[in-house]
Amino acid sequence: MSFGTGSTSLAWKVGGRLSVRALLFDARVLMRHPHERARKEQSKPAAPIIEPDVLRADTISSMLISQLRDHCRQQGLSNVGDRDELVGRLTDFLAKAAVTVEATASAGAASPRDKYADKLRSRGAAQLLHHGRDADAGGPLLMTEFGRVEKEREKAVRRHSESERRAQVDTGGYAFQPGAKDLLHYLDMRGMLRLLLPSDDDDDAARMEAQAASLAESLQVPPFATSLDPAAAARARRGEAEALGEVAEALDLTPGSVMVVSDHSTVVAAARRARMLSCYVAKPIEGRPRRLPADFCVDELSLTRGCIEECNGATFRDGNTEIISRYVGGD
Repeated sequence: MSFGTGSTSLAWKVGGRLSVRALLFDARVLMRHPHERARKEQSKPAAPIIEPDVLRADTISSMLISQLRDHCRQQGLSNVGDRDELVGRLTDFLAKAAVTVEATASAGAASPRDKYADKLRSRGAAQLLHHGRDADAGGPLLMTEFGRVEKEREKAVRRHSESERRAQVDTGGYAFQPGAKDLLHYLDMRGMLRLLLPSDDDDDAARMEAQAASLAESLQVPPFATSLDPAAAARARRGEAEALGEVAEALDLTPGSVMVVSDHSTVVAAARRARMLSCYVAKPIEGRPRRLPADFCVDELSLTRGCIEECNGATFRDGNTEIISRYVGGD
C-alpha cells in the first residue's frame, strides 16, 4: 500500500501472511461519548514486604550465623568469631548508630544548600556565595550565578513542555479514546489495513471523506485504506451484512480476515452475519450492555490489541519497524 511519500513500507508486505488482515473501525468507537463515565482505577492493596534479614536489635539473637556474618560484612565489621562475638559486635554497632542518629536529630540536619556552601568555603570559593556573606554571619546561602542558571533552566523546561503540550493538542475538535493513536500505529507496524465506518451525521460523500481524512490527520497516522460511502455506512448501521461484505470483496479480502470494531450492537450483529470477526467495545455509558454476542468483548479500545494477537499471535517487531509516512519515517 502506498503512503504519502510514494514509498512502500516493509510492514505491509509482512502483513499478507496474517490471519486478520484488516480492521474496520466504527468512527464512533474511536471517540469518547459525552456521557461516558470516568473509569475508576481499582487499587489493589499492596502486599506486605517480608524482610526476614533486616538488621534490628530484636532480630539479631534469632538470626543464623551465616546471616550474622553477612550483616557484619555489609556494615564493614569483622565477621570472624563465634556466634556470641558476632551478636555482640552487631549489637554494639546498632547502639552506636542509634546514638549518632539521635545526636544528628537534636542538632538539626544540615540542608543540602548548607553542605554545598561549606564545600565552597573549604575549597576557597566563598566569593561565589551571595555577596560573599558566610553562614556564620547569618547571610543567605544563595549563589548568584547558580541561582541564575537554575532559573534559566526552569524557564527552558517550561517552554519545552508547553511546546510539547501544544503539539499534542488535537486541533480538529475530537475527543479520542485513550490509546487510539497507539492502536492504529500498531496496526500499521504489523502491516494490517485500517478501514473506517464513518458516522451517519452527514450523507454527503465529500464531507464524509473529509471527515476520514480529518480523523487520520488529528490522530497523526497515515490515511485509512478506505472509508465506506454514505449509502454503505447507513446500510451497515441498519444491520445489513451485505454492506460490510462488499467492502471486503472490494479489497480482495475474505470476510474472516476482517475484524469489525464497534460499540453499537447493530454493527456488531451485522459483522457476525457477514461472517467477519467482531469486537465489541463496552463504553462506560449508563444503560449500555457490558457484553454482547461477539467474538471479542473489551472494556477499552486499547485492549483490542490483545484480541488481534489472539488471532495473529504476538509480534517481535516494535514501534521501530519501518513505516513510511509523512508522520513516521521517510523523507
